Amino acid sequence: NSVALQATNDAELAAKRAAKRMTDEVKKAAGYHACDTMVRNGMVVGVGTGETCEFVLERLSHRLSTGELEGVCVVPTSEQTKSFLCRLKIPSVSLDTHACIDVAIGSADAVDR
Repeated sequence: NSVALQATNDAELAAKRAAKRMTDEVKKAAGYHACDTMVRNGMVVGVGTGETCEFVLERLSHRLSTGELEGVCVVPTSEQTKSFLCRLKIPSVSLDTHACIDVAIGSADAVDR
């Protein structure tokens, strides 16, 4: 009986891990797509906080480091995002110096149509 219970627990854990991997892949795809389709040279970008936004910044960092994008700076919505920007060497600015944001990217858990 305890063997069957352990097998059930193992199966549930494996299913949860698979769901998390799928969710992470969707968040990554959404973040990369947002960066690729909405961010252009010279833009001031507002970026939120969370896993999807981290993928946006990961992609932005890549595009800046390869020269695909130039002159982009980010207005972070939190200290967490500001710290992540620093680690990725993406220019961080504030609304005090850049009051006009060209595009704002945040996380979305659900969309109504």
